[in-house]
Amino acid sequence: MNTVQSRILDEMSVFADLGTNGASGEQRREGFVVRLFRQGDELALVFPDDDDGEVIERCRGGRRQTHPSYAALLASERFGNLLTWAATQKMLLGEALADIRPAIPVEGAISTPSAASRTLPIAGPQDLLTADELDNFLQSAHRGHDSVQVMLIDGPAGIGKTKFIEELGFARA
Repeated sequence: MNTVQSRILDEMSVFADLGTNGASGEQRREGFVVRLFRQGDELALVFPDDDDGEVIERCRGGRRQTHPSYAALLASERFGNLLTWAATQKMLLGEALADIRPAIPVEGAISTPSAASRTLPIAGPQDLLTADELDNFLQSAHRGHDSVQVMLIDGPAGIGKTKFIEELGFARA
């Protein structure tokens, strides 16, 4: 297997259904063939030997579809459906979040620098902010095309800043 074929096999492996053996590849007369299960279908993807050209997608039962290029295959409904991908990621991240201990509450102030600048002071324990509340604020914050958002997270060593960033990252994902 050459480096192009190894790259294709590695890239296709991430699309294999969970619980399957992943993707396998072999050189055949018609080109490099990658076999995997995707959305419950057993697929054979035939890639041209020159790494440029049509990619043939064959499903069990004889269905066949030709994609003008590798990029077109990745943009197809079977591989490029972002809603399906997002649902899978949500499920996996939900399982990962269940294993993370609750983050410490955030204490501080959130402000947005703009003409109509607003500051949301967080003064005491009754006004503590969770990662989900911060995520909601970040989603609703106006972002201009020429703006940069910066978030400062400060606190003594060992207080849980990294864990909070992980939880916020999961929430943002």
